[in-house]
Parts: sequence; C-alpha cells; structure tokens
Amino acid sequence: GLSVPLSLLFFILFSSAPVAGMVRVDVVAYLALTAGLRFISIFYEEHQEWRAQGDTAVSSALEMQRVGLAAGVAAPLFGLVIATILGTGWTAAGVLVPYMFGIGLEFATTDLLREDVKTPAWVAAPVGFILWRFVQIAAWAPYLHQCLLPAATNPGNIGAFWYYLSLSLAPATALVWVGCLGMHVANIPTFLRWQRLAGKEDALALAAIKVEIEELTQECEDLAAARSGARNAALAPVQSKKSAAAVTRRTEAIINDAASSPGFDEERARGR
Repeated sequence: GLSVPLSLLFFILFSSAPVAGMVRVDVVAYLALTAGLRFISIFYEEHQEWRAQGDTAVSSALEMQRVGLAAGVAAPLFGLVIATILGTGWTAAGVLVPYMFGIGLEFATTDLLREDVKTPAWVAAPVGFILWRFVQIAAWAPYLHQCLLPAATNPGNIGAFWYYLSLSLAPATALVWVGCLGMHVANIPTFLRWQRLAGKEDALALAAIKVEIEELTQECEDLAAARSGARNAALAPVQSKKSAAAVTRRTEAIINDAASSPGFDEERARGR
C-alpha cells in the first residue's frame, strides 16, 4: 500500500525530470511562505479583524478577485487541452501540476487564516502566493511552448497562429495575476482595518473608569440630596406663613358668618 507514495516521494527527491525539480523548489517556497505567515500572525496576535463595511463587502471583494483567478487557471488549462490533442498532454500536465497545486494551496491557506485562525495575516497570503506564481510561470512557460509547437508545423497562417499562441499563454497568464495582485492590494485599505484586542492593561483601565463613574454618581446623588434638604429648609417659613394666613382667613369667615346671627358680640368673638 505504501509503494506508490514511496515511489512518488523518491521520484520527487531524486529525479532529474522538470516536474520533480519544480516540486522541490515549490516545497521550499511554500515552507518559507508558511513561516512568514506564521511570523505575521504572531506579530498581530493582539489584534482582531474589523471589517469597515461588513462581511458582505469583504466577501464581495474576494469574489471579484476570484473571478480574476479563474482566468489565471483557464489560460494554462487551454494550453493543456491543446497539448493533449497534439499528444504531448502528459508533459504539459506534469509541468502544470505544481502551478495548479499552488492555486489550491492559496485558497486553502487564505480560508484557514481568515475563517479558522481569524488572524489579519490572511491578507498577506495571496500576495506571497501570487509573487511566487510568477516564478512558476517562468518555469513552465518553455515546456508548454514546446508541447504546443507541433501545432505550429501547419502550413500558412494556421501554423503561425499556433506558434504565437504558444508564446503568448505564459505572458497572458502573468498579466492576469498582475491584475489580481493589484486588485487585492487595492482592497486592503478599502475594506480592512485592524483593531487591537483588549489586554490586561485595558481591563485595569476599564475598572478604574468604572470606579470613577461610581464615585461621580455618588457625588451627584449627595449633591441632589443636599439641594433637596436646603430647598425644604427654605420653604419651611413660607409654609408656616401660608398656614397662619389660612387660619386667619378661616377665623374671619367664621366671625362673618356669626355676625349675621342675633345677639352676636363681635368684640367677644375676636377676643375668643
């Protein structure tokens, strides 16, 4: 059961075939890229991602970029199909395997860092992978050109068309990735900001603010109670005067009512 994986590993490590050399170089590059992303993750360990325009805006930007990525896959795949028709498909497929694997690895790494690890380092992942992809394109371009040359043996304009097409596939693919890289870099300041996570010092500062708020609240309550007490004290004489006046008015009313009755003595009533 292990014979096939071991044979493949032996081929990659020791074979002089172009695809084996490409895979060896790619493994080193991907390990270096992983170490770089890990370093960025540690550097931004105290930060969390904050999307200025929400998840929908960020997802839309990524979808637009992935539409561009499709063109970066379609161009070499077209060359692979033509090479298969010409009978050189296995050679073309061999040199394009590391390139296609790198695209899939980019998607997986970006989603892992963004959705699971939730680190701002995911923004750097497409940049590193795309820059390395230019090296991959330069590696497979001459081999894919050779795989398509049999079509250029056709007479007249047909042969010329296939010849120039075989030369243009690699530059066209590289141009697509330049556009994808520019789009991604342009989206970084537009859709993403970084906000530091709350640490121990933030918790202490928040506790101090809460204590200060409680002290200010208690001070406001004391001031309100003092003002209420002073107001009540100031209103007490006024209330007494109002009560005395009310009693006087009531007495006058009683005397006036009694004055209308026979035998009423007003002086005695007032003295009473």
